[in-house]
Amino acid sequence: YTSATPSALQTAEPSLTFTAGASTGPKVVSVATTAQGFVAAALSDGGNCYVIGDGANGPGTIFMNHGAVSCQASTSGVMLIPGVGSAPTAANATTVDTWAQAW
Repeated sequence: YTSATPSALQTAEPSLTFTAGASTGPKVVSVATTAQGFVAAALSDGGNCYVIGDGANGPGTIFMNHGAVSCQASTSGVMLIPGVGSAPTAANATTVDTWAQAW
């Protein structure tokens, strides 16, 4: 996952802006990676932070409505660090701050 840097993602998808900092809108995607995980977060027009993540050790792609908070992947995705996180506990991301299996 460490090669999924903001600059590499920018090259792959130039219609969006990728940053290691906070997302400031729907087309500005905050990205954080480790060798074991990837997290991307974007601030919606409505003011909610939506997060998507994937970890090398499962459970697959997961989703979160992080609510109306500062929208930064590095602080939203701590659950992807091995030993800290867990499998999604909800079917969809309607509950704030709960990793889910789908939007």
